[in-house]
Amino acid sequence: MTDPEKHDCAVAFCVDRTFYPFSLFMIWQISQLNPHRQFDFVIASQDDLVVPDWAKPLGILLHRPGAVPEYARHARLKSTASNLFRLMLARELGDRYRRIIYMDSDIHVAGGDLGRLMEIDLGPHPIGAVLDYIHFIRADSHAEQYRVSGLPALPYLNSGFQVIDTKAHLQQEVERGAFDMCKTYTKRFAGDQAILNLALRGNFAQLAVLELAA
Repeated sequence: MTDPEKHDCAVAFCVDRTFYPFSLFMIWQISQLNPHRQFDFVIASQDDLVVPDWAKPLGILLHRPGAVPEYARHARLKSTASNLFRLMLARELGDRYRRIIYMDSDIHVAGGDLGRLMEIDLGPHPIGAVLDYIHFIRADSHAEQYRVSGLPALPYLNSGFQVIDTKAHLQQEVERGAFDMCKTYTKRFAGDQAILNLALRGNFAQLAVLELAA
């Protein structure tokens, strides 16, 4: 990974070659909205990517993640490997970054100060995230993964936007816990969002609802 910036926070994307252009566009949007940003941009991919000339002034760091555990093959089939890289960000980049905001690459960024989210108090939680849409359809929603697994109706996060406290993420072994869910549950529940929620069991800081247009 190159080293053009010296910040201790980052906005990160996990993509393959297909979604790489979308992440570049999002980085451009964020850079325009945060001209005095104090965070890096990181793109994690196992594909051989090249930063185009127009994007080089943005100081984008290309990071090649390690391999997803073989026993998580069901999750790879359901989510694709690039979606699972978000579970590995804290371990692979935690020596450099204390906070990482992960964002899916299919979001239109219209506003907001991401720098403030880098400083938000997450309490003891490893992740800050918004509730998934199911909570806004029914007040008594009970996520299928929880229900079938015999768990109560716990908060269920949307994994497409996460504020990650890397130290807490590592200390609470979130990555290992999520991948271990691939051993415990059938592939029906092996998508990255499902295994993360099954591992956390509601242990995340609930952020205010974000207006995200995918």
